[in-house]
Order: sequence, then structure tokens, then C-alpha cells
Amino acid sequence: MFSTILKITKVSDPEIITSGEKELKMRWVIGTTGEKQIALKVWNDLATNEKLLAGNDVTLDFRIESRESNGRYFTDLTITKIS
Repeated sequence: MFSTILKITKVSDPEIITSGEKELKMRWVIGTTGEKQIALKVWNDLATNEKLLAGNDVTLDFRIESRESNGRYFTDLTITKIS
């Protein structure tokens, strides 16, 4: 796990993703940490957290996950806790 303080600049509208018979809610949270802009995914119950508003400073725990497809690698930062 990793942790950072993020100054939120934008939060996307929720997307509903169907996985089998389950519906999952996902949003993108975009912000700055230090001088770098990053985008993180947030799922389900955390996607409706009241702290996810543009202009807020939040402390986030997140995990880094990568996957490979046809020789290309894709990396996601996924929020696991919002403080």
C-alpha cells in the first residue's frame, strides 16, 4: 500500500460497470500531489465518499496494479482508503 495527500481538481461522474450479475460503481479522482497530477480509480462504497470534491485536500491510501495486454502494460492506481 501507498499513501499520499491529494489536492482534488476533478472527480468524474460515476460509471456503472456490469460484471456478471453484479453492478460496480467506479469514478476517476484527478488531483495533484506535490507538483505532479495523477488520476486514481475509486470503486463502490468509496466512490460516494463525501470528501471526494474538487478543491478538497484528502489523505489517500492506494494500491498500484499493472496488467499486460499484447505486449503493452497498463497501470492503475486504486484508492483503498480515504481519510
